[in-house]
Amino acid sequence: MIVGPKKSLYKENILRFNTNEFKKKYKVEVVFEETIYDRTRIVYEVSVENLEVIASGNYLCYVVMNNFLINNKEPDLIMEQLAHKCRKPYETLVLIISKNGEIIGLNNHPDIIEKWNVLKKRLAVEYSGKEFEKYVQLTEDAIIKPEIFLSKLKNDIFISQFFYPIYEEAFIGFAKKNIESAKFFNINYKINMLLSIQDEGELNEDGNMIIKKSIDKNEYNFHQMPIDSFDTEYVLNSKSEIVKIKGKFDNHNRRCIFNIIEKIK
Repeated sequence: MIVGPKKSLYKENILRFNTNEFKKKYKVEVVFEETIYDRTRIVYEVSVENLEVIASGNYLCYVVMNNFLINNKEPDLIMEQLAHKCRKPYETLVLIISKNGEIIGLNNHPDIIEKWNVLKKRLAVEYSGKEFEKYVQLTEDAIIKPEIFLSKLKNDIFISQFFYPIYEEAFIGFAKKNIESAKFFNINYKINMLLSIQDEGELNEDGNMIIKKSIDKNEYNFHQMPIDSFDTEYVLNSKSEIVKIKGKFDNHNRRCIFNIIEKIK
């Protein structure tokens, strides 16, 4: 069904990839620049493994996010250490993914809550004070209900960009539109985006296909919620598997740059 020896786009202009036996590791780097003098670099690792197809083509995806570094070192400030410890119960996620690549559910929420309840008791022995109590309560409020927790998870750069609807939907003229919800610098945005497949789906000399995603200037209301730029590039291999994502968000002289790169064994 693949058109031509250099193309990985199906004849109906749909991208597909085989979810069976998909297992990769990625390095994630996110740089937040509030000003030219205020720069925070966060690095972490993510393992992604597809487990099984469950229904209607949806499948379970095992995701582990760990080894966080802030400005090239492990969290050392008290609140950074507390935040790091509070992440432990949901370091491992079992996500329900739709055929087009989006998250539609969380399969291991009860297990996360069980781990959180154990951790919360241990933290109460290690820490004290109003700031600690406030942070723990905010964390509990965020994770106790699966629908709220899932919406919070989708603010993570890796989660929001990797699990994105690029599969099983037609690209008309090698382009498609999508509305993206994103959070940068604690502000929620809803943005009209345009995805375009480069070179009519032909693989480049590295055997990869490029998809570029940017603000749809014909649809987005810049006056209502001004954004200077939001651009992302997906690099897919010949199996239509994501091997790299790089992007940049600019708004009012603040910038977020992110890179998601497959770790080669």
